[in-house]
Amino acid sequence: MACLAASAACELTVNDGPTGDGGSGGDGGSTGEGGSGGDGGSTGEGGSGGDGDLEWARGAGGPGTDEGRGIASDAAGNLYITGFFSGTVDFGDGPLTSDGQEDIFLVKLDPSGTLLWSKRFGSGLSEKGHAVAVDGSGNIVLSGSYTGGLGAATVDFGGGPLDNSDTYGLVFAVKLDPHGEHLWSRGSIAPPSWDYFADVGTHQLAVDPLGNIHVAVFAYQRSLMSVVKLDPAGQLLWNREIPGGGDLGTRSSLALDSAGNVLATRESIASSPATGFDARRFAVSKLDPAGEVLWSRLIGPEVFDPEDPGAIALAVAVNAADEVLVAGHTHGVTDFGGGAPPAGPVLVKLDANGEHVFSRSIPFEDRIAVDGDGNILVAGRGVAKLDPSGEPQWARHFDAPVYGLAVSPLGTIAVTGAAFAAVDFGAGPIAHAGGFDVFVATFRP
Repeated sequence: MACLAASAACELTVNDGPTGDGGSGGDGGSTGEGGSGGDGGSTGEGGSGGDGDLEWARGAGGPGTDEGRGIASDAAGNLYITGFFSGTVDFGDGPLTSDGQEDIFLVKLDPSGTLLWSKRFGSGLSEKGHAVAVDGSGNIVLSGSYTGGLGAATVDFGGGPLDNSDTYGLVFAVKLDPHGEHLWSRGSIAPPSWDYFADVGTHQLAVDPLGNIHVAVFAYQRSLMSVVKLDPAGQLLWNREIPGGGDLGTRSSLALDSAGNVLATRESIASSPATGFDARRFAVSKLDPAGEVLWSRLIGPEVFDPEDPGAIALAVAVNAADEVLVAGHTHGVTDFGGGAPPAGPVLVKLDANGEHVFSRSIPFEDRIAVDGDGNILVAGRGVAKLDPSGEPQWARHFDAPVYGLAVSPLGTIAVTGAAFAAVDFGAGPIAHAGGFDVFVATFRP
């Protein structure tokens, strides 16, 4: 099994990257499949200097399914990674073993990638960590899904087993201190009207300056997507469905502006039984701190149109001017307000009132973030940096999907995801242990 941090027990191997100025602008980095993995961990260390150069990369996993799903940074640049694993995984401080099905992991790394601690949460049922954030006091907020309704004990984060209602899929929110110790935990935070046996979970969460917690939740089989807001003690304040409709979408995203307003997107796909094709709409909305809709933009055809297959919104971020940045995918016909960008990943920038600023093609569409200078980071099977006007600065490609993207106060760009083979982030391949392996990689700005 591979390990995530330097430890004698992990038999860590180190590959030093080259030292130099690195390339700037355009596509860069390297992509490769590398040799097969095996027991023992792997670490890649990047060179110095250069936009988008790799700082370090770590991998961890066993023969089962192990995935990094969420990543966040605290004020000191420490990283928190959550996801789920099956079987046994060792992040560097001893093996964690799941209790039956998938269990949640939470890992803390210092800015150089050294492991500080790792924790496991789980029961004999299935639990998955999906999203993580850090509040203004350095506390960790974690969200994801767990299983209930089977008469078995549910996951216990330290405050007792979570609510075990008669719903199969449940959503949790947990607050831990900076050392990972339990402060509070709450189960069943998804809207109570959601159907039995819905495959529910979370895609993203954010904490406002007052400590209120906002979680984007979904019910996969019903295409239901909502924002749930909790107070700092975990008490429910409200939940609101994200405007957009459709019956096939599975993705939602949220971000907060400086006034505590919520920007939310949803994958809006409506089936068209008469034609056998689906209508896609680019859906982004702004909710005030009380959950009331301030504006909503639904761009694209309401029903299938062979002349306009539509577009979908996948991820959202907000810059310091409260402008809205949405990453998604277009089929090359949809006009967002400045003409139709070519088919493929697309970035749409709206002002605070939802009016079009620009739309342009980008390398990746699955995740988006903004740094302290207003530069835009996007990720998918790689990571790329754009300037505030959307002009490309650099891109790094690698053959593994990114599920979590964060920018630390130090400017470091951090990603996590799941690798199904040995992956080269820029300093030689990270060994693959089998199945899907967790990866974490950081890049210089």
